[in-house]
Amino acid sequence: NKTACRLKDVQELFMDTGIGKDGYSIIGQGRIDEILSNKSEDRRNIFEEAAGIVKYKARKLEAEKKLEREAKKEAREAKDAIMDEQEFNTAMQAITNQSFVLEANSVQPMNGQVYYVNSNTNFVSLNDGQAMVQIASNSPYPGPNGLGGVTVQGSASNIQTKQDKNGNVYLSMSVQGVFISATVNLVLMNGSNKATVTVDPNFSGRDLTMTGTLVSYAQSNIFQGTTY
Repeated sequence: NKTACRLKDVQELFMDTGIGKDGYSIIGQGRIDEILSNKSEDRRNIFEEAAGIVKYKARKLEAEKKLEREAKKEAREAKDAIMDEQEFNTAMQAITNQSFVLEANSVQPMNGQVYYVNSNTNFVSLNDGQAMVQIASNSPYPGPNGLGGVTVQGSASNIQTKQDKNGNVYLSMSVQGVFISATVNLVLMNGSNKATVTVDPNFSGRDLTMTGTLVSYAQSNIFQGTTY
């Protein structure tokens, strides 16, 4: 009747009718002996179809599979939530200890364009009162730091941290060195170790935003270039 329907609807329509490739309504010559010689489980399926309960068993099986999928999904989500919370607590402790590295996977200069980068060579770190900012690109040219970019270091001062009502953690500090004088502002989002840091040079105004994961300095896998 030209009405759209699902394959499932058609299959359920023919369930319990005995019509189909394994149906019993039309039995060919020799089929009776085959049915009688079948295993008990096979004969049971035939009798259940004749009794009109196959459709309901199929629905029950489908519902059980759906519940199993939902249970596995909830278990994965609960496991991920626990892991995220552990990573957040570790990152927050690293900020408290003033010994951390933001391993950046993206860099956004002031022009607004986002560049995806290697997190091992693009980072902002703080340890033992020294802050470091390193930018490295995929350029074939080595640049000042030998990695296609620049690595600058300076003494960190006026370090302040706070946590808002949503649980997000903020850190700000001033960095002063020979080749760097900037204000650094970092935001660690509640519930994970994902963080964003903005480096705002005090003289040029060419701010730089880096986004990635925040880990303790001891756990980082950064590769440092030549420092200035």
